Amino acid sequence: MSRCLLLGAIALTLAACGGEGGGLTFPPTTGTLQVTATTSGDEMDPDGFSVKLDAQDPENLAPGAMLERAGLSPGDHTVFLGGVAANCSVADNPQTVTIKAGETATVQFAVTCTATSGSIVVTTTTTGDSPDPDGYSVILDGSDQGAITTTGQVTLTGLSWGATSSASPDWRGTARSRATISER
Repeated sequence: MSRCLLLGAIALTLAACGGEGGGLTFPPTTGTLQVTATTSGDEMDPDGFSVKLDAQDPENLAPGAMLERAGLSPGDHTVFLGGVAANCSVADNPQTVTIKAGETATVQFAVTCTATSGSIVVTTTTTGDSPDPDGYSVILDGSDQGAITTTGQVTLTGLSWGATSSASPDWRGTARSRATISER
C-alpha cells in the first residue's frame, strides 16, 4: 500500500509541474565517437575500410566518410581500422580513445598507399660503324618485351615491384654494341 502511495505522490508532483519532470535535467551518461581515415599515395584503397570498436562487430567506413557511434560508455575503448589493401599501411593502429560522458571523442587514421606496379624506361643510343638496321629486342626476365630501334626509347609498364632476375637486359641484334641501364 505504501508503494502505491509513493507512486501516486510522484505522479501528482509531475502533473503539478507540467508533467515533464518539472524542468529537471539529468546529466549525460554516455559519449560519442567519430572515426575518420585519410588516405594518401598511389593506388589508394577504393572500397573503404572496416572499423572495429572493442569486441563489437566491425562497421564499414567508406572512403572520405566519417563513422559516428553514440551511446558509448565512458572509459577507454580500442578502435581498429581493418580492410586495408595490401599495398597500404596504417599509422597507429589500433588506437585507444577515452570516451567521456556528454562529449565527442575523435579518432583519425592515416593510411598511406604505394603503387603495386612500376615501369622501366629503356633508352638506346648506338654508335660506331654499321649499326643494326633492324634494331634490338628487349628481354626482361627471359620475356620478350618488344623491339627498340638503334637510337630510341621504350617504356615497359605494369611491372611488378621487386628485383628482376636479369642483372642487365638481354640485347639481341647483329651489331656489336654496348648497353647501359640508368635509372631516371
